Amino acid sequence: MSSVIPKTMSRWELSRFGLANLAAVKRPVPQPGPRELLVKVSAVSLNYRDKLIAEGVMLPELTLPHVPASDAVGEVVAEGDEVRRFAPGARVVSHFITDWIEGPVPPLGRVPGDSRRWGGLWRHPRRAPTRRAGRIHPAA
Repeated sequence: MSSVIPKTMSRWELSRFGLANLAAVKRPVPQPGPRELLVKVSAVSLNYRDKLIAEGVMLPELTLPHVPASDAVGEVVAEGDEVRRFAPGARVVSHFITDWIEGPVPPLGRVPGDSRRWGGLWRHPRRAPTRRAGRIHPAA
């Protein structure tokens, strides 16, 4: 991975509810806050939750624009000053319900899971190819 971080990025963004409103856009690359990571995403797995959010059925109070990506995998390219668990170069998998380790699924809509502010990250499984790791749910 190059150490040069571009000024802009491409992403799929929902500007208003409805799948027809999903569009590829260019946006400035954000700078990570003190306890945040900047991750270059290499694979995303959309799931039924993303469809319900895009249609406004789940989390209708969600602030838009929204980037649908319940499950994603990528590489850390920058970290905030207070981050201690990850460093640039670490491969990570997103996890949007950080306190669900096992058992029944939490109530629908309990966690916003905005992919711009993932609930949490886990280390990428070493044996899993990147294209498959985006489909691995950490609770599995």
